[in-house]
Amino acid sequence: MPIRLSDNQSLAVDNAALALPAADRDGFRQAVADQLAGHEIGDGAVHRAVAAAFRTFWRPPEMGHTPGRWQR
Repeated sequence: MPIRLSDNQSLAVDNAALALPAADRDGFRQAVADQLAGHEIGDGAVHRAVAAAFRTFWRPPEMGHTPGRWQR
């Protein structure tokens, strides 16, 4: 069952999803919806659901080793 979010709440979810790889965005949105299901949906609940899902899906970028300026 779809959940109803205000425009600002939906924008907060979408903005957080944009920071993730494209392959993870649908799963992220589903995780947020799962956490909100059955609860009263307010701005705080959306924030908590987004933060929890983001911690699950976010992976730090892989940084290749680049020699320092003076080590080249």
